[in-house]
Amino acid sequence: MDIYRKIGIIGIILITSYILYQLYKNRQTIIQKYEQDKVNSVIERHNNEGFQMQVNPNTYVNPNIKGFIEGFKMQVNPNTYVNPNIKGFIEGFKMQVNPNIEGFQDPIVESISKSNTITPTIATSNFSKIASPEYADPNKSLSICQYAIKASYQTAWDGQDVSQDMIQYVLKRGCRWLQFDVFWDYPSNSVSKESNSYTGVVSYTTDPQFLLSGVSKLAISDVFNAISQNAFTTSPNSGDPLFIQITPKYIDPPEGPGNVSYRSNLYQAIAHSIISQFITSRIYFGSLGPKTSIQSLMGKVVFIIDNTVSPLYATKTYCNTPFPDKRQDPDNMSNCYELMSYMNAVNNDRVNMTTYSYGQLQDMSNNALQVIIDNVNNYNVNTKKINQALPLDKENKIRLANTDSRGMYNNYSINIVPMMYWIYDVPLKRDEAIYNARGAAIAPLSYVQKYIKDNPL
Repeated sequence: MDIYRKIGIIGIILITSYILYQLYKNRQTIIQKYEQDKVNSVIERHNNEGFQMQVNPNTYVNPNIKGFIEGFKMQVNPNTYVNPNIKGFIEGFKMQVNPNIEGFQDPIVESISKSNTITPTIATSNFSKIASPEYADPNKSLSICQYAIKASYQTAWDGQDVSQDMIQYVLKRGCRWLQFDVFWDYPSNSVSKESNSYTGVVSYTTDPQFLLSGVSKLAISDVFNAISQNAFTTSPNSGDPLFIQITPKYIDPPEGPGNVSYRSNLYQAIAHSIISQFITSRIYFGSLGPKTSIQSLMGKVVFIIDNTVSPLYATKTYCNTPFPDKRQDPDNMSNCYELMSYMNAVNNDRVNMTTYSYGQLQDMSNNALQVIIDNVNNYNVNTKKINQALPLDKENKIRLANTDSRGMYNNYSINIVPMMYWIYDVPLKRDEAIYNARGAAIAPLSYVQKYIKDNPL
């Protein structure tokens, strides 16, 4: 009898526990639904009101939340920010925030990625408040290592394809440092896919073997043509120098009878496209170093070679002609074109220029930007080289978001922080805000430091 009684008591306890557990679950569900309904109600009310309300500064506690709120597709009215601190923050941009300028979601790029047929729209649009300001004055120009330059990474890539429209769009936003990956392949518009139709092409791939299956490819000559037709005419800062960084990507076949070096063909194709698409007077002939005056570069195209794939690219020539003596007379040259004769700098020679990945900088100690005052001007900073930070992780893979350029400029004395213009995130917006406030795509690092100090986030 005692055994049955104990079993019964245990059964009652188990049933009671189960009932209590279910009641608890139902209570939690009701609470969660109630809280969600409250949130939905607030969001719906805000949407109906079109965000025409005063912003409570107490809600701007977390910078991440603030960035999230600012990322909505809306026109922010500074007059609604009644708190002086917040209003001062907005006014620090020197302009009313505009999603088409500040790096919010931009329907133009979405249209490019869907159709690649909106060239007239780009040509007649004004995306930037950038111009060519005081560094055009010889008395106010500094050496190149004293400047930050508004830069674009994978310039032709719109998130789905490479296109000339995307190049034009980036130029219209005022970028004066463009970067392209160049491969040895046939262009997408090529009728023939045989090896004799191969040339230098701009494309985008994350494949370690540089395979371009299923992605669009633009002939490097078409890329340079789009640049030459727009960079010095329709761009808002057409008098500025234009820096083009070329990243050749190839894997040469094994040496042997009948095997031709991809590198040789690719380099000659790039060189030929340079002289065929840019007028000679537009090309800068000379070395680019930290002390090069910005004044000497005005209105010129400057080429930088990325030597990541081929660190010793300049140690082997491919032409028998004494090319440097004839480089300014392309009509009289032979059919062989020496790329190194047109490259003004190597992106990672460790003497004049050093290129880092974002992943590398994470493991490095800070090299904070410091202003050095002298008797000539107050612009000099403690930079000795031209420094660049690419949006790559420690494994050299492209990041999923843009780099915080403010930290790169201020904490590591970086001059070039190329942004991925197909990704519309807060870091892109903040980077553009610096140059828009300056009204220039080439801003003294001393100004950048002051801007960051005056506009903390």
